Amino acid sequence: MATLNKATFAVVGVNGSGPKSTAVGLRSLDETDEIRYWAWFQNAVASVIVPGMRVTFDTVSFGKVTTTYTDKAGFVVDLKFPKQQVFWGGNAHFDAPDAETLPEQGAITVSDEARKFANNLLAKKAREAQVEGDSSFDEPF
Repeated sequence: MATLNKATFAVVGVNGSGPKSTAVGLRSLDETDEIRYWAWFQNAVASVIVPGMRVTFDTVSFGKVTTTYTDKAGFVVDLKFPKQQVFWGGNAHFDAPDAETLPEQGAITVSDEARKFANNLLAKKAREAQVEGDSSFDEPF
């Protein structure tokens, strides 16, 4: 396993957590790299990680590239993209993406026609819910 110094990835997802750790999906910042990376983080750390963040590791080494998995029925299924585990050492530093500022929120307007439409739709849903909740329709004749 080759070891690299100062590797940075984009966080693309936070998967289900286990008893102690959570698998976090990562992507290379090199757009030509098709491999989907992932690494383990303690649950307390993973709870504050969100997609879009950048993570820089002091050192990393990589597991083997996986291109298939075995489903519950025992069939081997090809992955859409190969994946590879990142084993990291030293520090992990999370930061906001570089040069990707969030847009300022502008004014929000709702036309009178939109308000009428919404009121009519909500009234219709209320009437339908009232009919469904009326038990007199459940009684036989």
